[in-house]
Amino acid sequence: MNQPKSFIDKSAFFRSKVARRIFFLFILCALVPLSVLAYYAFNQVTDNLYSQANRQLHQASKASGMTVYERLLFLENELDTISSGLKKGSEDVLAHSVQIHSDRFRGGFKSLALAMETGGTINLLGNMPVLPALSNDEQQYVRSGKTLVITRPVPGSRTSVYMVKAPGRTLSSGKLLFCELSPEYLWGGEGFLSPVTELMVLDQSHSLLFSSFSEYLPLHEMKSAMGRNPSAATGSFTWTYGNDSYLASYWTIFMLPRFHANWLLVQSQSSAEILAPIINFRKFFLLAVLLTFFIVILLSVRQIRKSLIPIGLLREATKKIAAKNFTSRVAIETNDEFEELGASFNEMAMNLETHLQTMGLLNRIGVALSEEKNNEQLLELILIAAKTITNADGCALYTLTNDKQLRLSLIHLDSLGVVTNKGGNMVIPLFDDEGKPNTMSAIAFSTLKDVTVNIPDIYQAGNFDFSPHREFDRAIGYRSHSFLSVPVKNPQVQL
Repeated sequence: MNQPKSFIDKSAFFRSKVARRIFFLFILCALVPLSVLAYYAFNQVTDNLYSQANRQLHQASKASGMTVYERLLFLENELDTISSGLKKGSEDVLAHSVQIHSDRFRGGFKSLALAMETGGTINLLGNMPVLPALSNDEQQYVRSGKTLVITRPVPGSRTSVYMVKAPGRTLSSGKLLFCELSPEYLWGGEGFLSPVTELMVLDQSHSLLFSSFSEYLPLHEMKSAMGRNPSAATGSFTWTYGNDSYLASYWTIFMLPRFHANWLLVQSQSSAEILAPIINFRKFFLLAVLLTFFIVILLSVRQIRKSLIPIGLLREATKKIAAKNFTSRVAIETNDEFEELGASFNEMAMNLETHLQTMGLLNRIGVALSEEKNNEQLLELILIAAKTITNADGCALYTLTNDKQLRLSLIHLDSLGVVTNKGGNMVIPLFDDEGKPNTMSAIAFSTLKDVTVNIPDIYQAGNFDFSPHREFDRAIGYRSHSFLSVPVKNPQVQL
């Protein structure tokens, strides 16, 4: 639809109150729900990632705890192998057994010593200058034939881990095997620690046994989380250090039935590592949201501006009607209610134009009557008025003669309102030679019956004879099609 340039002015969008109101309605109905949906979707993805990371941390901490537990079981079996030397009879046999298997034991044992019932100490592997003291409860546990795992803090160093066992056939003897476990064996090895997580192991008193954390240890956050659910053996918590946030999961290593101790393992992962899989998704998601916002705004502005065009056309046409210019028409082709409104507006303007023209002609006729102009001029005005009111292509005026005939006494007007004939070249009798009414002529019938005769197509009319009209059309170079006869009756004339 080609519209005047003034109606496509971009600034009209900002000047129009209707456009601004509809635009803000678009924002409210489209962008706001879209923003809420985008925010909800992003939070759901983030929560799912955190939940997945929490499960993975829980599984990783459990796997690490089981690895530590399996290594303790292996070392216990090694310690049983060593203590079997005493079952054969002497400390020399035990020392010889340790020497034979020293390379095998050295991987898990940092040092190995035998505490004699007399208070002396025999270093079987490495050097253990001071044996850790045992409480009465711990001594009873060892004397019952079980393996004891204890931890003892070392000033200026990490806490040491010991495995204690009563060797030989006579458990009530004062001999005890003390093994200081190798940290490299307990906490090292390929696959023990994930490259994207940090790990720390605590004993039953929450003393640090091992930590891969470089600086800060989230002990306070861990104890707070355990305090909120003290009966749970596992749980999770979040903690921050500096500008970074972390997610951590703790898991209790149940060693109490076998080693008289429970350890706690905490595994942590950076939130940045957790959210790393959605970094590209977040960029794409943000781009998609912004692109959607742009498309919605672009389409809304385009649609609103398109709606302003017919409104502007109607407004301009209304101004022209107010200025008494009824010839202007509105050309709207939108295939919607605006087009229907434009058609109704054009019909209204046409009716107003016809009405004003009719009123003008009637006024001219009234003036002519008051000025007593001659009949020819008056009839011409009446004929022009009839043609204008009926919107006919041509009009002719027939008058009744004294001998009861209808004669084209004045003029015939073509489609342009030009007089094409003057005089009485055509005569239509009202009665035949026998005095019978002429019902074959539509004009005669209309005059005699005093009725209006309307024939849409004279070539399809079988009730009347239109041959005189066709002859007249040929004479003046005109072709009639529709026919309307309206009798104008003078009460003083009697047929």
